[in-house]
Amino acid sequence: MKQFFKFVFIGILFAAPGEFLGHIIIHNSWYSYFLTMLSYAIFYLPLFYILSSFFKKIIKNEFNWTLFCYIFFGLFGLGVEWFLIHNSPWENPGASQVGMFTFWATLFIGPTILVNLPLASKLKQNFLRYWIFYSLIFVLPPLIFHSGKIIYLSIIVYSFGIWIFNYFYIRYLYFLKHRT
Repeated sequence: MKQFFKFVFIGILFAAPGEFLGHIIIHNSWYSYFLTMLSYAIFYLPLFYILSSFFKKIIKNEFNWTLFCYIFFGLFGLGVEWFLIHNSPWENPGASQVGMFTFWATLFIGPTILVNLPLASKLKQNFLRYWIFYSLIFVLPPLIFHSGKIIYLSIIVYSFGIWIFNYFYIRYLYFLKHRT
């Protein structure tokens, strides 16, 4: 049960900055922000934990399980974005499909990396440093300067900066594949 709460809590931390940008900074809606965060806390993250635990019973190899879950939850998230939120390529061509895939995959693999790797791991430390830096770089400027141009720049930084998380996921998968 402790692992479940860790997974959900860490997942919420990963979702919070991007949702803060979208709901608070862009749309000025604390209500939609809290509603979205609540949906992660009581639905999506528990579902991801339960499904990934189920998949782990079927897929015994940790590398294969992690890779499968990364792809599965990224595609699951694209389904949510396309059919519930209307961020599909045909309805919102400007939406970053790779960014959305990575965001949803992060809700699984981010907590997995932080729970499974030892604290002293360079990969874990660099992953955390990047996440903190990345979150601050797209959230703080619009809070400080309140400019439409800064908000637009923050959206670009968020949309493309999230792609860099895939570097850490590839490194994590490499670690899993080659550990002795």
